[in-house]
Amino acid sequence: MKNKSSFALMYAAFFIYSLASVFSKLASRNDFLSLPYLLCLFVIVVILGIYAILWQQVLKNIPLSIAMANKPIALVLSLVWAFFLFKEHLSIKIMAGIVLVLIGVAVIGLGAKK
Repeated sequence: MKNKSSFALMYAAFFIYSLASVFSKLASRNDFLSLPYLLCLFVIVVILGIYAILWQQVLKNIPLSIAMANKPIALVLSLVWAFFLFKEHLSIKIMAGIVLVLIGVAVIGLGAKK
């Protein structure tokens, strides 16, 4: 059970980490050093602080090689945010890349179970 909760914590950390990309995009839409820009930067720092704490907890229970192999999930989540929140276009190449990343994570996950 501890292993399942460790993986759940790891994926929650990746979810939180991916939110930093959302606020980075929001910051880029505002004037440099404006109040909305600074608020977005503050939220990014808070998100990265929370992520750092969660990541340390993940590494207590999951080998670094397995945790790092799963980290591309955060990139996939960032693309999901870009598509749904910012209506950005995802090309066939990007979607193929997402599929390859997910296959790679699955292969590594299956190898870790052995």
